[in-house]
Amino acid sequence: MSLRSEALNAFLADGALLPFVFGERDCAIWVADWVRSQTGRDPALRLRGTFDCALGSARIVRRGGGLVPLVSDLMARHGLPETAEPQMGDVGVVETPAGELAAISTGDAWAVKAKDGLAIVRAPVLKAWAV
Repeated sequence: MSLRSEALNAFLADGALLPFVFGERDCAIWVADWVRSQTGRDPALRLRGTFDCALGSARIVRRGGGLVPLVSDLMARHGLPETAEPQMGDVGVVETPAGELAAISTGDAWAVKAKDGLAIVRAPVLKAWAV
């Protein structure tokens, strides 16, 4: 097992145990935590502490033009390149029955922060970035 897969497995295991908290451990902030752990750069730095509920999250996403444009801007500002072929540990925005969510690639599926811990889903990727 590679160091990256070990790090991802540990991050996902921790994520499964921690509750969903808007502005702290929601789908996008949690993904940014993964990026920060791997790169030392925090794409969500300017968002942290600016919202603490679903309405606040929705306002930020709306102001950003939607989740894909918002995450695209944040990733570009922190030097993460787009990828058409996400690998294990890369991040993206995926389309789920619950809507668009930020996620981490597990290689063959996507991990998303869920209300009760963590969900692994097979979902179409709308846009992805190499980490």
